[in-house]
Amino acid sequence: MPRKSPPLARLTRPRLHAALPRERLFALLDAQRKYPLIWVTAPPGAGKTTLVASYCEARKIPSLWYQVDSGDRDPATFFYYLRLAALATVEKKRAKLPLLTSAYSSDLGDFIRRWFRELFGLLPRDAMLVLDNYQDAPADSAFPALIVAAAAEVPETLTVVIISRSEPPLEFARLIAEQKLVTLDWNELRLTLEETTAIASIKHPLREDMLRCLHEQCGGWAAGVVLMLERFRQTGTMNRIAGGEAMETIFAYFAEQIFNQTSAQNQQALIRTALLPRMTPEQAELISGDADAGKLLDQLYRRHLFTDRRLGPELTYQYHALFREFLLAKARQMLTEQQLDTLRRHAAELLDFAEQPDAAIELLREAGDWAAIAKTALKWAKSFIEQGRHNLLNSWFELLAPSLFGESPWLCYWRGFALMPVQPSATVKWCERAFALFRRNGDRAGLLLSWARIIQAIRFDPRCDLKQMDAWIAVADQLLAEHSGFPSEEVEYQFVYGMYVALQHRMPWHPRHNAWRDRAIALGLSSTDSANRAYLAYLAVSFETQRGHLVQAKLVLDAVSRVKNLSALTQAFSYVGRIQLEIELGETDAALCTMEAGLENANESGIHVWDMFLRWHGGRAALLRGDIALAQRLQAQIATHADIMSSVPGYFYHYLSALIALLQRSLPTAALHAEKALALNLTSGWLVAEARCRLLLSRVLLEMESLGDAREQLATMKALATRLDYPALLSQALLQEALLAFAEGDETAGLDALKSGLKFAQELEIKQTLWFCPADGSRLCSRAMQTGITPYFVKEVIRCRTVIPETPDIENWPWPVQLLTFGRFSLIRDGKPVEFHHKAPKKPLALLKAIVAFGGKAIPEEQLAAALWANEEGDAAHQLFTAVVHRVRRLLEYDEVIKIKEGRVSLNPRLCWVDVWAFQRLLGQAEQAARSGDLDRQCQVIDRALRLYRGGFLAADTEESWAMAMHERLRSLFIRNLATLGQHLQTAGRHEEALACYLRGTEADPLAEEFYQGQMHCYLKVGRHAEGLAVYRRLRQILSVTLGIAPSAPSEALHRSLLG
Repeated sequence: MPRKSPPLARLTRPRLHAALPRERLFALLDAQRKYPLIWVTAPPGAGKTTLVASYCEARKIPSLWYQVDSGDRDPATFFYYLRLAALATVEKKRAKLPLLTSAYSSDLGDFIRRWFRELFGLLPRDAMLVLDNYQDAPADSAFPALIVAAAAEVPETLTVVIISRSEPPLEFARLIAEQKLVTLDWNELRLTLEETTAIASIKHPLREDMLRCLHEQCGGWAAGVVLMLERFRQTGTMNRIAGGEAMETIFAYFAEQIFNQTSAQNQQALIRTALLPRMTPEQAELISGDADAGKLLDQLYRRHLFTDRRLGPELTYQYHALFREFLLAKARQMLTEQQLDTLRRHAAELLDFAEQPDAAIELLREAGDWAAIAKTALKWAKSFIEQGRHNLLNSWFELLAPSLFGESPWLCYWRGFALMPVQPSATVKWCERAFALFRRNGDRAGLLLSWARIIQAIRFDPRCDLKQMDAWIAVADQLLAEHSGFPSEEVEYQFVYGMYVALQHRMPWHPRHNAWRDRAIALGLSSTDSANRAYLAYLAVSFETQRGHLVQAKLVLDAVSRVKNLSALTQAFSYVGRIQLEIELGETDAALCTMEAGLENANESGIHVWDMFLRWHGGRAALLRGDIALAQRLQAQIATHADIMSSVPGYFYHYLSALIALLQRSLPTAALHAEKALALNLTSGWLVAEARCRLLLSRVLLEMESLGDAREQLATMKALATRLDYPALLSQALLQEALLAFAEGDETAGLDALKSGLKFAQELEIKQTLWFCPADGSRLCSRAMQTGITPYFVKEVIRCRTVIPETPDIENWPWPVQLLTFGRFSLIRDGKPVEFHHKAPKKPLALLKAIVAFGGKAIPEEQLAAALWANEEGDAAHQLFTAVVHRVRRLLEYDEVIKIKEGRVSLNPRLCWVDVWAFQRLLGQAEQAARSGDLDRQCQVIDRALRLYRGGFLAADTEESWAMAMHERLRSLFIRNLATLGQHLQTAGRHEEALACYLRGTEADPLAEEFYQGQMHCYLKVGRHAEGLAVYRRLRQILSVTLGIAPSAPSEALHRSLLG
């Protein structure tokens, strides 16, 4: 056997021997290089390839050369070979030129554009990409459109040259119209008399009349000139060419004449070597059995007899297409069919060894050797699938009769594997056949691999029925019961991946589920092939997050994040696991950043498999932030880029649509989408998604007040979540049950469900995805805080989700910002007083105080500016105001606390609690109670309000004009309601509590005689006369000194009663 030689001969520029430099055409090419594409077209033998190769050599132009052939019908094959050519030319470390694997199949156009953009960026300035023999590309394939798409990426500094026997096809019409493609055709390529003379002088000098005759006879056709000169060299005569003959006919005629003058030994060498599309001298000797075959090839090359030579790892020769066609025709004439088939098999063996199996298969097809085709397909199947060349591999399998598969399990296995990107349902059938044959043969490696491939095919079938996995899980259990070991780590990886996926989707309750999960994580983090196997670890992050095991998921994510140089597919999937965990941890901003990064990575890498998942999770994150517009954009993108009629894309689309409609209160629409999402999941058998859909549908039905239907869906979902052992789903189900019970008026059942649901959530540390609607969070958290259910955890949830209470007056609610203005001013952020270690920022604090003093709502900016910057002009005051607002927002760390709309300033009541507001609200409630005659309720509320009054409003700022009015108004409210409360307590006989009220009153207003009277009355009732008389003396003294008057008659009457 010859040494192995990579198939680089088709990827290298022909090396010319004493080729005529056609300066006339070189100048034309120089001028045409301003166009991105140059199309060189002429009949065979016109010197097209020689022209471009000699031009590159003469101008010292760096070139990337590619010979197109029929195999380029498959885009993956084209990119495989062109990538080889590029990597042999450019610095490999810089090259990011992926193979066209199934991961990129969702958007071939995007892959083409990115790939060529990257390639052109790697090539040196003024380089050329040459596509030779373009006419050999099948016209009905994707190849023309591929090259048109690539043309759009050609930079000004590069040129693509296409060499073809035919004119540009219709696909290139737009490029021609846009003046991006120029042709160099047969009229220009015809040899001039001077060029014919120059060629003749190299091969065999002729008289002038003979040169003119030669030129006229050949009509500028280079091949004709060469053939006639060779014939003249052999015979000394100049043959005549009959007019009207086709060039191919003329070529065959002269080639026949020359061939007949060759020795029999050389004739045999020529017809035998013609079976190889290209060959090394060693291969030529082996196929021909002639030790001098290599020398013959070199002679043909040096005599310009339609033989190219290319330099690579080894010297390689290639016949001109016309010459090879002639020699193959001679082979069919000179050899029997049996001899020819034997020769084809020998040539195929050489090609296969030289890593050119596609060419070998073609020869075996001509020989009808189907068994050899099957053997070759088996040998190269794994490599071709890794290269993304499924289509080519499938075309080989399609050549084989069904009987060949009947006894070959590996043939069935690879046939199924090759079909997975295009027909996963067929993959299942072929791998089932393979599994049965492997079992019969006792091939454990094949048995486990075919099982894993079946699970993979079921999972990635767009119209999948995951219920098929159930039977195969049972089969796996049986296999492992028979033998628990694995033939290799690769087999173990594939099987563990399949088992983990199958159990997660269909049987999370399986007794060995966690063991398979742990093995998956271990394999995913192993050092062996970590670039690819880290996929398993990221899968565990995703699955564990869905179950609610956030601590475990975070530990795995932290570990796998340290794995470097991930494969492109694993890198793309890593964003899916990360975004899910970030959402559950409440990091919605980070989640949206992850979505953007993942989509950007998809655009850069061309792997769009996970785009839909990223957009769906991004939509969830957007809705958690209240950004419905963003969620709608992502919903529309899912519909645009995915087949939403299929089960998984349809589920994502309809679920997100239902959630958006629910939040917009478009309830019939929400119900329709939720029902569609559920129906798709019932068909697919994705149990976790079914549970999610039932929970969402139950919530929609609750909002529609269809309580019975809502409870039915919830009961089914709760049972499913329990069976799945998904504590995160069970927590959500219990909280939904609480909402349903509250709606039905069953407070006890609602609180029980609320307590259980929050307990699960606290254990799992889930704070972000406990409910669907903001109103749900308000109701659940308000009830929890009011009844003391896990208050510390509920406060964390409130902060995480910025939950708004049902009423602002729920005690101990963890507001993002609290402003205490009674007595000493205090700013509290996230439950902690803001302390200033150095000088307090006076103006930002003054602005906050002034906003409160002016009522906190829709205050004209000019009013605040006038109060705080009275000495500044309008523009200057506005600039100062704007700067201070920015400082306040930085101080509060919540930009939305201060809202400015149409020049009016407000404090956001959703984020900011102000004691003044609470005080006024409570007193308003007390008035309502009084009007309804509920005096007990009135006094209870007044008591709560008065506890907020820790001193005068902004006690340290009473001299500020903007604070005075609010200060007096609040003081008046305080005194009036304090008197009301004291009177109520006094009437109720609660004299000690009444005394406390009256004492606060005299502290607040030393001249308010009613508070002294109240104290004297209480002391009289409890028999503490001395203390009552002391109160009278203080009253008399302060009235005399301050107002110069005596106590009123009621006060004197109380005094007499105390005296006894």
